[in-house]
Amino acid sequence: MTEFTYIYGLVDPRDERIRYVGKSNNPRARLRAHFREMRNSKPCHRTAWLSNLVSNGLKPIIIILDRVSTDEWQQWEQYYIARLRRAFDLTNNTDGGEGGVRSEETKRKIGEAHRGMKRPPFTEEHRRKLSEAHKGKKVCPETREAQSRRLMGHEVSQETRDKISTAHKGYKHTEETKLKMRGRIRSEEHKRKLGDASRGRPMNDAVRQKFREFNMKEKTEEHKAKIANAIREHWRKKKSGEL
Repeated sequence: MTEFTYIYGLVDPRDERIRYVGKSNNPRARLRAHFREMRNSKPCHRTAWLSNLVSNGLKPIIIILDRVSTDEWQQWEQYYIARLRRAFDLTNNTDGGEGGVRSEETKRKIGEAHRGMKRPPFTEEHRRKLSEAHKGKKVCPETREAQSRRLMGHEVSQETRDKISTAHKGYKHTEETKLKMRGRIRSEEHKRKLGDASRGRPMNDAVRQKFREFNMKEKTEEHKAKIANAIREHWRKKKSGEL
């Protein structure tokens, strides 16, 4: 005779989202054990969540996700954790099924459960933590080279272009950012390096040809005025030491 056990979930009553997935022959007795562990075990994500509920006078709602054979509970616990982790912020510290080995059928079901599922948007708190984690982080030359090779020849779809365009609409750069983008704000060290790199370097034929094509184009009076103003502004800043 086949024996059965249960895959259960603990739900946060504040937002009705599943926060934990587990296995038990008696889920309600297991819930009481969770509270004992909260008081006596080392702190973890799950116990911190339960403590927060208790401090607010609440307790989790227990739901039965599935009734499975005791010979296969490891695979099914792994399956439900993997499936629900993509949609909910589970407090499980592991992938479940400790001591169990996934069958090919379970692997296939886990793959199907992930297919087409989209990651929920990051919260502002999550974005802030990601930003802080990356501050000061330097990418080694080997990684840059690998990223460059991976993106070489990659074409951005029109849908992605439209999304980028929509995201930037209405966004305005600060004056300082504009100057940085134009290369107007340079340190003395940067100026010296630019000068050393350019000194004595001959102009190649391709650049010469571009200059010829540009100069041969018929320019409107407005365009001529803009060029003249830009040249005058350049020399004014150079004389005043701004450049």
